[in-house]
Amino acid sequence: MYRAQARETWWARIRHRIIGDDAAPRSDRLKAIGERDLPSPRQGIDPAALAKMTPAEICANRQAITEPMANTVTSNMNALKGLGS
Repeated sequence: MYRAQARETWWARIRHRIIGDDAAPRSDRLKAIGERDLPSPRQGIDPAALAKMTPAEICANRQAITEPMANTVTSNMNALKGLGS
């Protein structure tokens, strides 16, 4: 019985942090979780296709391989900067 009551009290505190007293969404960190920008999906050459390329093909397609990877890394880093604020 004590465990069930403790669990319900814990969930009540969590609900209070998210919803608040008057059931209006609060403007705090917990509310902002759903509004954050997530990193964009990886773009460019499929890793399976990259594994099948010969070294000469990789060298010839170097620009097409590295540019999307660099863009993905940049967007992920920018998304992480936004999470810290």
